[in-house]
Amino acid sequence: MAANPINPPLPADLPENWQNGQIVAPEGADVGLSAQHGYNYLMQQVNAAQEGVNALGQAVEDLGGEIENLPTDGIMLSGGGGVSVLPVSANWRGVVYGAGKYVMAGTTSEDVQCFAYSSDGINWAEITPSPFTVPVRAMANNGSIFVALSYVTAVGGSNIAYYSTDGLEWTQTTLPSAGLWYDVAYGNGKFIAINKSNNTVAYSTDGILWTQGTTLQPGDWRNLAFGNGRFVVFSVNNDASAYSDDGQTWTPSTIPSGPNWTNIEYGAGKFVLISNDSTNSTAYSTDGISWTANPNSIPDVNCNWTNLEYGNEIFVATASNGDGDGLTPSPYIMYSMDGVNWTAIKLPVSLRCNWITYGADKFVVSAYGNISAFSTDGINWTSHLVDGDGADVTAQVRAALDMDAVDVSIPDATAELLGLPDGTTVNDGLVASVTPNQQVQDLIGGAVTFLNGSMSSSANWQSVTYGNGKFVAVAGSTNIGAYSTDGINWAQMMLPASATWKSVTYGNGMFVAVSGSNVAAYSTDGIEWTQTTLPGSSGWNDVTYGDGKFVAVASGTGTIGAYSANGISWMQMTLPKSAIWNCVTYGNGLFVAMTTHNNSATAYSTNGINWTASNTPFGGYWESITYANGKFIGVCSGFGFIIYSVNGINWSSSYSPLHTPWSCVTYGNGLFVVASSAGKTGIGAYSTDGINWTQCAIPMGSSSSGAQGIAFGDGIFVAVGGTSNNISAYSAPFKPSDAALLALYNRIVALENAI
Repeated sequence: MAANPINPPLPADLPENWQNGQIVAPEGADVGLSAQHGYNYLMQQVNAAQEGVNALGQAVEDLGGEIENLPTDGIMLSGGGGVSVLPVSANWRGVVYGAGKYVMAGTTSEDVQCFAYSSDGINWAEITPSPFTVPVRAMANNGSIFVALSYVTAVGGSNIAYYSTDGLEWTQTTLPSAGLWYDVAYGNGKFIAINKSNNTVAYSTDGILWTQGTTLQPGDWRNLAFGNGRFVVFSVNNDASAYSDDGQTWTPSTIPSGPNWTNIEYGAGKFVLISNDSTNSTAYSTDGISWTANPNSIPDVNCNWTNLEYGNEIFVATASNGDGDGLTPSPYIMYSMDGVNWTAIKLPVSLRCNWITYGADKFVVSAYGNISAFSTDGINWTSHLVDGDGADVTAQVRAALDMDAVDVSIPDATAELLGLPDGTTVNDGLVASVTPNQQVQDLIGGAVTFLNGSMSSSANWQSVTYGNGKFVAVAGSTNIGAYSTDGINWAQMMLPASATWKSVTYGNGMFVAVSGSNVAAYSTDGIEWTQTTLPGSSGWNDVTYGDGKFVAVASGTGTIGAYSANGISWMQMTLPKSAIWNCVTYGNGLFVAMTTHNNSATAYSTNGINWTASNTPFGGYWESITYANGKFIGVCSGFGFIIYSVNGINWSSSYSPLHTPWSCVTYGNGLFVVASSAGKTGIGAYSTDGINWTQCAIPMGSSSSGAQGIAFGDGIFVAVGGTSNNISAYSAPFKPSDAALLALYNRIVALENAI
């Protein structure tokens, strides 16, 4: 690789440096007296600048491969879809288009309202603080005014609504009654809003002043649609519906019985209902009164279909989750040209979608987390690169930019010109930076992609660690373990006793494993093990290494812990509170331990022997903790919380991209990665700062309950799973998104033209 380009400033540009025809060299410059002559020094500067240009040209080739292999007539994205990064992780609910922009409302895990907008549905900006003081779900636009309804789930609900002419500056107004305002639609010169709390309807001709409408028959009223001069609304629990031509006076009706109907939309000359149960049903009606049931019309991909939109002459439905468990994000959307025949296709990333809208030229989805999806036609949700003739050049660009390289370092000066921080590298597919920066993630497209792997044998794999050039994993209720030098190919090893092995770690040249009894083991190579004994008969849950010692925590013994300088001989120590101590880590000169069973107790220690009590902001089933990049990160299985602390004492909430039982956390290559124990499709998330998280998939096989342990080593992440199987997962080599390739291509070409 070329040396970093050198292009020092010309001191001749500063008048004070001119002294009697000579130039004073800048402080620290390595120049002799002969170079003090103005001409000589200027020529030295010019030569240095030329060397810098030459080095920069070489750096571009190092970064981008052979520039001449790139298409010469320009490239662009084609295919009509992709994913975009939102400004903050949140539960993004309402999204609507109007006044030349998409607007989206959400709520963070700390109940802070957030608001984002985008002119293209791809690049998003945040307005802080949010113009909304309460959660918002239902939003609409009639071409001249936006309307947003409060969605307060607390007892009593809310009567707050908002309106805006530009989608950015909002004014609060009042609805006729408090409650849970679920949906809003516009038609026949009126906005119509549904209050599911008290079976009431409100209407407004201007989106500002609202009037109470007719009370509907008792039901759980949800979504409504307008089409062909008529409003139609349905109830989810009694097959009831109602219709109205003016939005004020409503006539009771019915919808097909049986399915769990979730949403309604109008398009292609008909009203369409979708469901989210095993009947896989839809239904349609040309008048909103007489319905045709359409069982088994939804592709059997086991998703909870909850959102429906019509635009660009196509129906598009999204799911709040997949796998039927309420936790796993869905990898699918489905579409229909006629509302009768449906096709399911995969999104570029699994999402727990909340809402979908169509405006201008694309569909845009809101979801949990900080990822949105978009499509110009509702069918293609991914993209590829094409040249000026429309030919697909994705592979050509990828090869020319050498984006499959395992280790590409970017010179600091080149990184600066590319808008990246110093020290940026692309290492085995994961972006690492001296200063982790979301801009790096956005430009390079650095996401964590896992591939399905297999262990050496079936077992209830509980924990994995990395040290001494290998990964080592242990399992429960067996003496079988496993090791791997690459995290992909595993070999079996034997532990000295059959036990419920719970945790394994590495430190000071030694692997140490603890079990649910007082049995422990140690090994210098991770293959040959020797049994040892921990104090008492505790159920030891976790072990870590730091400050020259191993420290273990336990359950069932109240306050007992243990420490060892060599991993062989153990001494008992006392934790500050009687609890089920479940996990422990070391970082920044501090050991930190956490508890489980809805407990908020934590403890910290500078030496692993003497401990001080502390607390998390709320109780939880704290399963795993790690330290890196200036933060402790703890994850919870019971409620799906992720918390962080800069000192191991005071804790704050991160925004988890979804509520799932997080089981393990680790750090590597500039990223924190967490994994869940739920979901056959495998759930994970990654973060550069431990605060804002992006969802990813960690496939653990159809028979697995998800990941139980995760570790980083030798450039890859490795996860192991439970439920008596041989499943593992490992992070794949880096493949940047096509949008990231396009951005990098454009910057390289501009840089080349400037040389």
